[in-house]
Amino acid sequence: RTWLDRLEIEHDNLRAALRWCETQGMPDASERLIGALAWFWLNRNYWSEGRYWIDRMPALAAGAERPGPLVLQAAGIFALAQGDLPVAKSRLERSAALWRQRDDRLQLAISLAALATVDLRNRDLAAQARAMESIDLFRALGDRQGVAALQLQLGSAATLAGDYSLAQSYLAESRAFFLAAGDAMRVATADSRLGEL
Repeated sequence: RTWLDRLEIEHDNLRAALRWCETQGMPDASERLIGALAWFWLNRNYWSEGRYWIDRMPALAAGAERPGPLVLQAAGIFALAQGDLPVAKSRLERSAALWRQRDDRLQLAISLAALATVDLRNRDLAAQARAMESIDLFRALGDRQGVAALQLQLGSAATLAGDYSLAQSYLAESRAFFLAAGDAMRVATADSRLGEL
C-alpha cells in the first residue's frame, strides 16, 4: 500500500514520462515503465488508463516479438477486467507461451489463472485444465494464497463440469484458508460460490 500511495503521488509525472518516451521514439523504455506500472493501474482501478497506454504500443500487433510477457499479461488482465474476453484470451495466451519459454513458473501460474477465468466466463471446460496447471505451479512454489485463490476458480470449473463433490472440496478448502487469513472479501466470494453450488 505504501508503494501504491507513492506511485499515486507521482502519477502525473509518470504519465509525462510515458508521453516523453513516446515522442522520443523509445519503445524499450516505454515498455519497461508500462510493465512496472501495470499492477499499480490494476490495483488502483486505472484499468482504462492502463489499457490505453498498452494499446498505444505499436509492438502489440499479433505475432510481434514485443512487447514482453509482463506487458502482454497486464494487457490481458485489463481486457478481462473490462469484459473484452477475446482480446484477453489472445494476450494471455501469448504471455503464457513466453513465460513458459522463459521457465518463469510464478508468472506462468498467474497468466494461466487469468486464462482460466476467461475460460470460465466463456463457459469453456478448458478452464479446469488451465486452473489445475496453475495450482500445481503455485503449490510447487509454496504459494498458499495462490493455491487458495485458484481453488476458487477450480470450484467454479468443477461446478460447471457437474462434479459437485469436487467443487465442494475446492471451495471449502479455499474458504478455510481465507477465513484463517482474515480475508473477508475472499471468504464472501467462497460463500457466494458455495451458495451457487
